[in-house]
Amino acid sequence: MPKRFSILFVLLQACAALGQMNMPMADSGDPVPPEQLPAPQHIEGAGNVRFPITANGKAQVWFEQGYNLLYDFWDYEADRAFEESIRADANCAVCYWGLYQAESFNHSVTKAYAQAALQKAVALEGHATPREKALHSSL
Repeated sequence: MPKRFSILFVLLQACAALGQMNMPMADSGDPVPPEQLPAPQHIEGAGNVRFPITANGKAQVWFEQGYNLLYDFWDYEADRAFEESIRADANCAVCYWGLYQAESFNHSVTKAYAQAALQKAVALEGHATPREKALHSSL
């Protein structure tokens, strides 16, 4: 009897997994423009990558949080953190690059916000270091 139970359990798990594959994604509706996203909260322990950028201290903190969250696949939270870094320093080219990255992954419906962020990052390249410009050229 335990063998039958195990087989039944595995089959039920497989069916549940297949059902989830066909579920719509949470962000399948109209995406919220980045500037209308709510302010993020500091998230401790999401990553430990330090990436010095040309920006003020507040923008630096939010950029690093967004960068870590992006590579933790928390796209929406990364979006919010990068947008907050832009609010803190509107001339931060690499902050717009981060927003571009998050928007590229986050919104499957439209890439308009991602493209706008990328254009702004390119327009602000004069404020970026060669290292930061290398991020833009990798796209």
